[in-house]
Amino acid sequence: MNILILGINHQLQSPRIWYSSTSGALERFVQAQKDNYRALLRDRIALRFVHFVAEETKHGEESTTEAVCKEEKCRYANIEMPIEVRKAHGIPDNYENDAVLSREAKESFHEQREEYMINATISNSKDAASVMVVCGNSHAPRLANQFQALGHSIEVEDIRAQSWYVGDWMSHMRTL
Repeated sequence: MNILILGINHQLQSPRIWYSSTSGALERFVQAQKDNYRALLRDRIALRFVHFVAEETKHGEESTTEAVCKEEKCRYANIEMPIEVRKAHGIPDNYENDAVLSREAKESFHEQREEYMINATISNSKDAASVMVVCGNSHAPRLANQFQALGHSIEVEDIRAQSWYVGDWMSHMRTL
């Protein structure tokens, strides 16, 4: 299987704009970031003949990626470990930001989630020759290594390399 892993900032995934400004400038900026992300997804699906997209995203809300997949007639699955599965594995909510947890515990939780993502991608990919995995930037290198170890052809793309991408939206808006 040929797999493109697209490492992203999760703030791009929701079609909603959670910020507001009196001038509307912040909303326009955020919408432009999301529109560019949508265009990037369409481009990668078309150029790579992607048949299936797996995405690490929140459950319960349609993501921008899922919406693009529907529009492009591309199979889609959310590969994020559901909350009830996390709880069954003893993975606490918001563990990444828990100052009490050790670095080793956090790494273990990441590894468990990434193993889940890999298994969910493979089981949902079926006969797809070309797959795109959309995940947080921090997961991309480890997922790439694991998929490669399983014999898949891997390419990793980091959203931060896009000329239009701005990671810290609030700081960026203060400079305008």
